[in-house]
Amino acid sequence: MKQAIDCLNEAFRRDPSAIHSLIANIIPCNNALRDDPFVIVQESPVLPSGCNQVSALGLINGILSACGLPLVASKWSEPDESGRRKLLGFCEYIATE
Repeated sequence: MKQAIDCLNEAFRRDPSAIHSLIANIIPCNNALRDDPFVIVQESPVLPSGCNQVSALGLINGILSACGLPLVASKWSEPDESGRRKLLGFCEYIATE
């Protein structure tokens, strides 16, 4: 698990803009991907009801989950004066319920 987080943080250190773009961009996906047992897909809050979306982190966590490993989470800054957040890096995902 630590290796996955270290790998993501090293990639972020090397090119923060590229990794931020990969993590922040979420794209529409079909129901077949939504039904995948591992890839994390969410319902879009802005597209019509029933539209699914996936991110690079959803795909990464799908791979980790398929391997029986803990999931990773992205860490974000507090919003700036314009309401934008900045990617700070990655850590182990801790479920809160």
